[in-house]
Amino acid sequence: MNELNNDVNLVLTPELFESLATALSVCWPDWYREIILGLLRSPPAYAQRWLPGGFLFASPYLVYEYTTSQRESGMNRWSSERNLEQVPWPENYVIVGHCGDGAIVIDTASQKPILLNLYKEDYTLRPFIDLAELKKSPSEFAEQLSQLHPR
Repeated sequence: MNELNNDVNLVLTPELFESLATALSVCWPDWYREIILGLLRSPPAYAQRWLPGGFLFASPYLVYEYTTSQRESGMNRWSSERNLEQVPWPENYVIVGHCGDGAIVIDTASQKPILLNLYKEDYTLRPFIDLAELKKSPSEFAEQLSQLHPR
């Protein structure tokens, strides 16, 4: 696990993907595993840091560092009084990428194929991409992202 949290230049492979789950004490949902393994068929983009599509990390270091840091700091949630309150970061949430609005998160305890966004303005979670709404299988989604990546 030392390599995952020390080598920023390390690029995700199927083996490192599984090691990353072990290091974070999670089990990847089937839908997410299918997306990542599909994306790993194409070379990473943008200096080895991004998988095809440009918003999921190709660097296991970044997944590990962002997730462990967020676990330490927690997250915000709207209370019933419509106030933001600080709550612990769920251990099953993993930060897997980034977009202009904030971090991309998956719930590893859920088989619902939804990528979440940890919104940068208030650090609350919102839906980012729901594969069911897109009517795409994880394989189709990975293929679509791979088409966005110039080879």
